[in-house]
Amino acid sequence: LGRLGEAEAAYRSALALDPALYPCELNLAMLLAAQPERRGEAAQHVRRFLAGAPPGDPRAPEARAALARLSPDGRGGG
Repeated sequence: LGRLGEAEAAYRSALALDPALYPCELNLAMLLAAQPERRGEAAQHVRRFLAGAPPGDPRAPEARAALARLSPDGRGGG
């Protein structure tokens, strides 16, 4: 609690070491989405998650819903 900067750094470090860690993309997106000024960046990470997630990933519906909330048009567009 209260260590968002450390959490963000950890997710970014993990992704730098292994970009295939697609779940980190969604976790980072959720962290960034809590900061209104970073919602666009959060949406980019959700898109990366969706691009890397295998078909049928159980978190994909959550990611698509988050992307819709983060997108200006409310439909997941950029």
